[in-house]
Amino acid sequence: MAGLAANVFAFCYWLIDVKGYRKWGLPFKIYGMNAIAIFALSGLLGKTALIVKVTDTDGSRISTWTYVFRHVFAPLASPINASLLFAVTYVLLFFGLAWVMYRLKWFIKI
Repeated sequence: MAGLAANVFAFCYWLIDVKGYRKWGLPFKIYGMNAIAIFALSGLLGKTALIVKVTDTDGSRISTWTYVFRHVFAPLASPINASLLFAVTYVLLFFGLAWVMYRLKWFIKI
């Protein structure tokens, strides 16, 4: 995997820095400008959604995470595709946050 990663890195270096093709990499740049902040916030939201309990329609107490999955994503597709849709939505949610931070020039540095 290290060799594959080195080859992908070399290809990206050649494509971006040597050939000058930069536009396709904008989503990676947007995520990368606040990568640690997005990582921390996604973990915080994930852990909070697992801790906070809500009452389901049958009266049982379940996590917010489970509630959202059951009532928003599970009716849309089969369980595996609903899980994929949930994950993609989660990534896009944080991409939207990263994009807003990028547009406002908010860069959190450590």
